[in-house]
Amino acid sequence: MVKGNLRISNWVAVPEMILCFAPLTLACADALQNFGGLLGGRIGGGPGEMALVAAGAALGAVGPVALVGAVRLLFGARPMRAPWLRAAVIAGPVLYGAMLIAQAWSGEFAANAFDFWGALVLLSALPALGAAHLLHLSADISGGEGRPPAPA
Repeated sequence: MVKGNLRISNWVAVPEMILCFAPLTLACADALQNFGGLLGGRIGGGPGEMALVAAGAALGAVGPVALVGAVRLLFGARPMRAPWLRAAVIAGPVLYGAMLIAQAWSGEFAANAFDFWGALVLLSALPALGAAHLLHLSADISGGEGRPPAPA
């Protein structure tokens, strides 16, 4: 059996990270735009809708943070070392997916199943898997789980 180490070259890692984190970054930007329009009356539905938009913006903020982390890792060989940041990059998309499932359960996505599955894949599954791969590559560069490399 051939065992891989999940290492890839930068020219493959860059499109992978863009594919994984760009949809979540765009969703965060959209949520921030909607949240900014709450005072102007663009969103109806009261506090529940406001809470969903705020949660989407907060959890979606993982997208741009992970993109910056990927650029730092791939072009500067500077991995994410903060344990809370490493946990947030994985937990954010997973919680976003849980929020989408809760919305679907409440009937929000009942009209179009493609919206639900597309959102679940693009905004939760791909970013979570991309973040796991990013942290694995980060551990390879830093010589362990977020620790600096051993002196030569």
